Amino acid sequence: MIRENNVIGDGCSVGTNAVLEPGNRIGDGSRVHSHCFLENVTLGRRVFLGPGVVFTDDPHPPCPRYDECVGGATVEDDASIGGNATILPGVRIGARALVGAGSVVTRDVAPDTVVAGSPAREKRKTSELLCAPGHYARPYEWREALDS
Repeated sequence: MIRENNVIGDGCSVGTNAVLEPGNRIGDGSRVHSHCFLENVTLGRRVFLGPGVVFTDDPHPPCPRYDECVGGATVEDDASIGGNATILPGVRIGARALVGAGSVVTRDVAPDTVVAGSPAREKRKTSELLCAPGHYARPYEWREALDS
């Protein structure tokens, strides 16, 4: 379901049963898998959201000044978020960061960083990851060609 006031860039895909509430901005080439929930979220270019990723935008239960507090997350270019991760309001996930599946992200994630857990904590830098099948020297190596 895609509601009003959403801007979706070129070459994006939105999976089955994803819910895009109002106020999302999705950059070119991003992929929103099935069963994701987004509201007031900004996604950069080539962002990947695994199945069931949920973005919350409510920092507390509704109150008379609710509209002044509500705010979505920002995910910068080329970041990837694993399935069933939950991202809390106002969080910024840096460019090329990787959020592990099932993580609960309660605070900002630096660019080029791998986080996982509940709450999500830094595990390593993305430059330390290995490409398990051996197709590349390291994961995301192919993304560098996109920017040149």
